[in-house]
Amino acid sequence: MRTHGSTLRGRVQARGGGARHGWPRRQGGRDRAGDSAAHALGLGVYRPGPAGDRCDAARDHGAGRRSHPPGRAAANRRAGAGERVSGKSLRLLRQKGPSVDDGYDLVAKEAGTYPVTMMCRVLELNRASYYRWKVRQMAPPPARTQRHLQLTVAIVTQFAAAHERVGRRPMRQLLAQNGIRCSPGVVHRIMAEQGLVARRRRAWKRTTRRDPPARTAHITNQCLGIDGQRSFHSARPGAVAVGDITYLPTREGWLYLAVVRDLATRAVIGWALRPTLHTVVVSAALTMAHQHGHLRPAAIFHRDRGMQYTSHAFQAQCAGLGVIQSMGATGVCWDNAVAESFFATLKCDLVAEVGTFATRKDARAWIVRYIEGWYNRRRPHTWNQGRPPLVAWHQLTQTAVLPS
Repeated sequence: MRTHGSTLRGRVQARGGGARHGWPRRQGGRDRAGDSAAHALGLGVYRPGPAGDRCDAARDHGAGRRSHPPGRAAANRRAGAGERVSGKSLRLLRQKGPSVDDGYDLVAKEAGTYPVTMMCRVLELNRASYYRWKVRQMAPPPARTQRHLQLTVAIVTQFAAAHERVGRRPMRQLLAQNGIRCSPGVVHRIMAEQGLVARRRRAWKRTTRRDPPARTAHITNQCLGIDGQRSFHSARPGAVAVGDITYLPTREGWLYLAVVRDLATRAVIGWALRPTLHTVVVSAALTMAHQHGHLRPAAIFHRDRGMQYTSHAFQAQCAGLGVIQSMGATGVCWDNAVAESFFATLKCDLVAEVGTFATRKDARAWIVRYIEGWYNRRRPHTWNQGRPPLVAWHQLTQTAVLPS
């Protein structure tokens, strides 16, 4: 009986549907977790899941006793086992693809074709959030947003009107001229958002050539302060002026521009264009400044030592007009920095935009528009606290006659 009983007890079915001691599993029976893991391990694709981990932990701590690992360890095992992440979390972690607003926009477009509830469920959107978004879309933008849009339109318009010649500081001064007040940071941010970048200046190239020193030995530098340093300041318009020559490229050849610039307001009070680099070009620029009444009696005219300015004809003209001559050192551009800076601005603004002019006539038309239409009358200048040069001239003199 004991042997028979032992045999009977050995044949009792286990809880998996099959005999524990050698009986074959019945067809259609479910595999236990351990059996599935064993089959997967045999195929070489086994990755332990949460159930397998719990079984392993139970075996480590004793049969029949369930292990409770710390929360962080359990979370790490779940992540390593590849547990499914919720759809909302996937949307937050997704770096590319449609945004939530794109989903709301799709629901709004298809609201007449499909039920909103169904579309929100399919797209995993919150229906209440969709209706709040819809209310916000129908409401007018806040005052701050409207102000930002108005400033953006104004800045883009002024930048186009200035032919991309102004940065953030001149742009703020242009806006102030039109009655629009805003901080420098706002102007900088909007210009950065719109990709508005002013043209940059090119490197300076030396063009002055040495002249026989005996011809200009008596001419000294009148633009030096008491300490011997350069001083390009003047309290009265027309009292001190500077001049220089530059080259403009055209398809017909070079065109030479000579200017006379006032130190008090930085206005171009005289200019001339010629196809040849002769003394007549600098004489014509000085004559224009004198004829328009922009040179005071005994005014100082400072320039470099180029052969056009050191010629006998030009020295005789200065003596006849009562102009005191002043010259810097040979080949030192800093001694005539105010005139050089205007040419740098001109070539940065105009030549960089146009490139090589088609003809000398076209170049003259561009220069006239730039100097008289833009630089003297409209361009904000930091020297004049944001005022255009001729506006500052008129305010300082109150009786100045603007050149025509």
